Amino acid sequence: MITREMVYGLSESLDSQHQGIQWPDPIKWDGRPLRKQAEGLLVLADAQLDGLIIPDSGVEARIRSAADLVRVETA
Repeated sequence: MITREMVYGLSESLDSQHQGIQWPDPIKWDGRPLRKQAEGLLVLADAQLDGLIIPDSGVEARIRSAADLVRVETA
């Protein structure tokens, strides 16, 4: 089951400065169900992990970990 914490964790791993200010509550982010939000965030995570957007090496580990948690639940 996808939880708010999982979606928030993935979002924070992708953009900790922006999300901390703009997205304190994942449900209110854009009104989509958590599953849809998670799927969208996984696209961003995959882009970063595939090198389309080059992440900082420390950030990469956080993105990979958070994405793996969410990916299991959206499969």
